Amino acid sequence: MGSKECPTCMDEYDGGDHRVRILQCGHSQCSSCMLAQFSNGRITCCTCRATHTYPSIESIPINYIAEKYKEEMENLKFQHSLLVERDAAPLTPKLNKGICEEHATVKLFWCNTHHEWICTHCSVTDHPRGECEIIPIRKQFEKDKDVKKSKICEELKNIDDTKNDVKLSIDEVDKQKEEKNKLIMKMKEEIEALKKQISQKENEMSALHSQHTKLHSVTQECDQKKTELENVLTRFHNVTTFKELDIENTKCESLINIFVNWTKGLKEDKDLSQLFKTKLPNMLEQLKKTTNSQEKKTMIDAAKKMIQHRLNKTKMFAKKKIGSSNYFSSIEERQRCIVVNSLQHNLYLGTDSSLLEYDDVMRLTGTPPVIFLKLSYRDINLGDLHILLDGLPGQVHQFLELSTRSSGRGSYKGARIDQINNKNQPAEQLYCGGFLNASGETESAAICQVEAGTPGKTPIVEGVVLGCGGKSASFWIVTIGQFGTWPYPVIGHVTSGMPELKAAIKKYGDGDIVFTETGVVIDGSV
Repeated sequence: MGSKECPTCMDEYDGGDHRVRILQCGHSQCSSCMLAQFSNGRITCCTCRATHTYPSIESIPINYIAEKYKEEMENLKFQHSLLVERDAAPLTPKLNKGICEEHATVKLFWCNTHHEWICTHCSVTDHPRGECEIIPIRKQFEKDKDVKKSKICEELKNIDDTKNDVKLSIDEVDKQKEEKNKLIMKMKEEIEALKKQISQKENEMSALHSQHTKLHSVTQECDQKKTELENVLTRFHNVTTFKELDIENTKCESLINIFVNWTKGLKEDKDLSQLFKTKLPNMLEQLKKTTNSQEKKTMIDAAKKMIQHRLNKTKMFAKKKIGSSNYFSSIEERQRCIVVNSLQHNLYLGTDSSLLEYDDVMRLTGTPPVIFLKLSYRDINLGDLHILLDGLPGQVHQFLELSTRSSGRGSYKGARIDQINNKNQPAEQLYCGGFLNASGETESAAICQVEAGTPGKTPIVEGVVLGCGGKSASFWIVTIGQFGTWPYPVIGHVTSGMPELKAAIKKYGDGDIVFTETGVVIDGSV
C-alpha cells in the first residue's frame, strides 16, 4: 500500500476524519482508525504493535509529509493523464467534456436523468447506474451530431424553398416587366401615329384655309368685276350719240380684256387647278393606301361628292331634245343637264354627230324595268363624253355599251363613265370598248366606280378592239368600295392583228399584267 492510504481502513487520507497522523514509532494511521483504537490514553500501532500514551487523539501529531506526498502524487497523476490524452489524440478523437472539478478526471459520460456531463467516479458515487440513465460520450456525441445535422438539413430545405419562391416571384416580375414594356412600346407607336395624323390634318387644315382665303378673295373680285360691268351696262343705256358710244365701247373693250386675262389667270392658278383637276386622283391614290375603315368611308363619301361636284361644274347642255314618247315616259330639261326619270325602252343614240358635243354629260336616274343603255355612233368622234350613272337600283343585264362602228376614220376618244351609289346591282357585264373595222382608234377610255356592284357577283369590265390597224391606249379603271368580287378588273381582247393593245395596256396599266393566248389581263383595282 502506498503512504497515501490508511493501512488499517485502506481509505485515502484527506483533510477530515481520515486525516493522517504519525505515532512515536514512526507509523501513520488515519484519525478515524486511531480514534477507534484509543482507550484510556493509550493506543497500539497496527503495524509494529508498539503501545503509545497520549492525552487525546488531537495530541497525536499530523503527518504533514504524508499529506504533501499525497498532493504531489495527485498532481503527477493528473499530469500523466494529460500526457496520455495528448499522445492518444492522433489515434482517437478527443471526446470529453472537460475535467470534473470534484474528481479531477475527464467527463466521459452523460447523465440523461440530471442532464449533465460526469466522470467515471461520478457515475459510481453521485450518479449510480441503477438510479440514473448513463450514456457514454461517444453515443451521446453521435446523437447530438444527428440532431444538429437534422436541424441543418431542415434549415437547408427551408432555404431552398425560400429560394424557389423568390425565383418564381422573379419570373413573374420579369413577365410583368416584359408585358409592361410591350404595352409602353405599343402606346408610344400609337402616340407617334396620332402625332403624324394630327400633323397631317393640321397641314390639310392650313391648305384648306389658304384655299378658302383665295376663293373668298376671288369672290370679292368677282363682285367687283360684276359691279364694274353693271356700271358699263348702265352707261350704255344712257348713250345718246355715236361719239359717246365709241368712247364707252373703248372703255368696255379695255375692261373686258382685263376681265378675260383675270379669268385666264384663275384657270392657270396652281392651287385652283389642283382643287378642280388633280384633287380627286390624289384622293383615289391615298384611298388605295388607307386601311382604316372609318377613314376609308369618309374618303369614299368625299370622292362621291367630288365626282358630282366636277360633273356639275362641267358644261352640261344638249343641242337637241333626245328621243320621243316611244323612248321616255317623261323628260325633264334642266339647265346644262338632261335628267331621265323613267326609262321604258332601250335607249339608242343614232349617228347624228350633233346629238352630243364635247364635255356633254348625261345623268340617268330612276328605276326602269330594264336598263339597257347602248350608245352607238358611226363615223363620228365622241370626244370627252362623260356619263354619270347615279343610283340605278333596277335589274341590269348589260349595263352599258359604248361603241363606234367605222369604215375607216371613226374613233372613240376620251369617253368616261362614272358610277356612284349603284349598290346591289348584278352588273354582269359592263362594256367600254371600241369596235373598229379599219383604222379607227380608241383612246383614254375610263371607268370610275364608287360603291358599285353586287356582293358575291362577278362583274366583268372589258375593253374590246376588233379589226386591223386600229389602236387602243390609256384604258383605265378606278373602283372605290365596290361590293362585287373583281378577279379580272380589266380584260383586253386581241383577236385580229392588234398587238398595239398589249403594249398600250402594259404601258398604262397599274397592276400585275398576265399575257394569255386570248389577250391581256391586268389584275388590280386600278
